[in-house]
Amino acid sequence: MDISSLIAQELSRFIRENPQSQVLLIADEAFDTNVSLPTAPNTLYAISNRIDTTNSLLSQGINTCFTDFQLEPDIRFDAVFYRVSKEKSVTHHCLNLINVHAKDNAPYVIGGRKDEGIKTYFDKCRKDLGHEGHIKKLGTNYLAQLTVKSGQESLPDDAYDDVREISKWDWRNRSFSLFGKPGLFGWKKIDAGSLFLLKEVDSALEADRQRGAESALDLGCGGGLLTLALATYGFPELFATDNGAAAMISSEATFNHNGVEVTLFPDDCAAEFSQPVDIILCNPPFHSGTSTDASLTEKFARCCARLLSENGTAYFVVNAFIGIEKALVQAGLHTQQLANNRQFKVVAAKRSPFT
Repeated sequence: MDISSLIAQELSRFIRENPQSQVLLIADEAFDTNVSLPTAPNTLYAISNRIDTTNSLLSQGINTCFTDFQLEPDIRFDAVFYRVSKEKSVTHHCLNLINVHAKDNAPYVIGGRKDEGIKTYFDKCRKDLGHEGHIKKLGTNYLAQLTVKSGQESLPDDAYDDVREISKWDWRNRSFSLFGKPGLFGWKKIDAGSLFLLKEVDSALEADRQRGAESALDLGCGGGLLTLALATYGFPELFATDNGAAAMISSEATFNHNGVEVTLFPDDCAAEFSQPVDIILCNPPFHSGTSTDASLTEKFARCCARLLSENGTAYFVVNAFIGIEKALVQAGLHTQQLANNRQFKVVAAKRSPFT
């Protein structure tokens, strides 16, 4: 049984035995929403920093809020359940959240694999936060059951809530400031793949604009770097979207500071977006939770096939081993590899064949 199923099992048991209790589920991309969860609309509340996870839980009838793991100051829970996150600062922030928002003597359950640091997190909860509990090994997984004991200390989380300037960046004779925060993938530096993409498609984007392309979408915008670049070509309509709450917060700060007008919205690979666009820039993820997931590549390919205008072009940068061309062709698009430095490759996709 996987970690999410183990946590869901414990959560269901607790609600059965304590039907009037207020229970919190903390769910990010590492939590598998395909597991069986109880429908207890009056007692179970969930928070997630991922819009796809939020929508999945809502579809199951669970009261869920899309948030960068924040709660109202005065809310308290009788129990909390959490599958630890990939990033240490996110996990520390969520454990601090439990420390503050679980009632004194409230039980909580955290789970994860050994290589995700679950045993270290358990030790920190006991030694640094002063909580009591035990941990058990279940196959390759670990499940820790603890009790909050009026903890006033907190774990270091890289000042999780603070959005900060991470870098200056110059592109096409313009200077920009980039903002980020913990929880955003690669938030401490400019992504090398995105820089490679821009270098290789600079002249193509200029030509696209000269030919009359008017709308551009940054699909999976992260901190907003690609959107800033798109702004320098003069596209009248700019759109940016991402699945993560930290990306929404970071990119909004980036756009506001640099005075770039963008339609920014949270979405699961632009699933709710229907306007055709002339240009798509994309540096897609290829991990789901903690594992490589080919279906993500296919998902982004299908999205581009749906959204590209008749004469539009999508430009992708992916790790060199990712077979995005196959996914794009299966989605009905024609492809052309523009560059490959053995670490990354840049691929263009269109509805009509390249000449």
